[in-house]
This record gives sequence, C-alpha cells and structure tokens, in this order.
Amino acid sequence: MATYTPSIPTPSPSIAPPPPSQTHAVAPMEDSLAQYEEQYEDYGQYEDQSYAGGLDTSMAGAEGNKGAVVHTTSLQELDDQISAMMRKSVDQFGAKCWECLNCGKTCVGKNDIARHVESTHIDSPGISCHLCGKISKTRNALRNHVYSVHNVKNAF
Repeated sequence: MATYTPSIPTPSPSIAPPPPSQTHAVAPMEDSLAQYEEQYEDYGQYEDQSYAGGLDTSMAGAEGNKGAVVHTTSLQELDDQISAMMRKSVDQFGAKCWECLNCGKTCVGKNDIARHVESTHIDSPGISCHLCGKISKTRNALRNHVYSVHNVKNAF
C-alpha cells in the first residue's frame, strides 16, 4: 500500500520592499521648537476685572415665549384646554389639517397639533411618572421617559 505524504509548500516571500528609488526620506527633526513658537498679546489689563452682573437663573419672564399660556391641574382639564385651542382646517393647498388657534401652526395629524399645543401653549405643573416619580413637562415627554428608562411600551 502506498502512503500518502502531503507536500508542504514552501512559504512565498511576502510583499517585496519597494525599490530604493521609491522610498521616501524623512526630514531630520529640528532640535529647537523656536520655529513653532507663537507670539501672543498681553491681555493682563483684563485680569482684575470681573463680571459685575449676575446670571438670572430664575427663568422669570420665560413664559413670554409661549404666547398665551394656559395653566392646568388635571389631565381631563388638560385635554379640554388642548381641544379648545385647536380646530379642523384646510391649508392653502386645500388639504385637510388641524390648526393651532393660538399661533396658526398647522399639522396633518390631530395628535401632532395636540402635542404642539401641550408643549408650547400650556403651562402644566408636570406629570409624575408612576414608576419612579420623575416629573415630566408633557405627556409625550413622560411617555418617552417611561419607554427609555423603564423599558415599558404603551404605559398610558
């Protein structure tokens, strides 16, 4: 019986180095960094000055950005106020849409305009998460919180 001996191929050389004419020379590095130093003006005259005004973090007056703000206390009251601030309408192209009565914004979807009204024109004390107690400004923010933090879909 004949025995089989596999032939072991001889290793082929890897990629050959480039010929000397194709190598790149690296310029020698200078010992001095003087060529890289930059000149800066002296701003010392400002060292003793400080900002005398205070930063107002109270957000007083920020409600002016909301237009007509409505204050709510219950979810039913919130729904009623949102409904009172929107109506069915027709846009400039004749397409049916929902319109915000406060600012004129239009959306195709009723939920979209309701979310706009709640987040822009209604001032609510916030809605508490039933799982951890975090206060969210809107129901949509609470829904996003419950899903992303507690991994619960369709909580309400």
